[in-house]
Amino acid sequence: MTQTTTETAAPAEPGGVTAPPLDWAVLINRVANFVPEDDTALVAFMAGETAGVLGYAEALVQTRENCVNEVASTRRQSPASPPTAST
Repeated sequence: MTQTTTETAAPAEPGGVTAPPLDWAVLINRVANFVPEDDTALVAFMAGETAGVLGYAEALVQTRENCVNEVASTRRQSPASPPTAST
């Protein structure tokens, strides 16, 4: 599945640090403002965050696969690619 984002990162902040994309800003705000009602709520929150981090890690693995297999494959097939030296 190909997914594109129409939202772009905010302009660079002072000091040259790029702001996160808008969807990350929402996530950051949600986490920063979380106040658990009790220990049970905190544990549930942390379990959900752990699931999210694991899902994100799996998505990064898939992104790597996309880059290696699809982007590299496209470059090899492109007639505009410079010839490669054979060994």
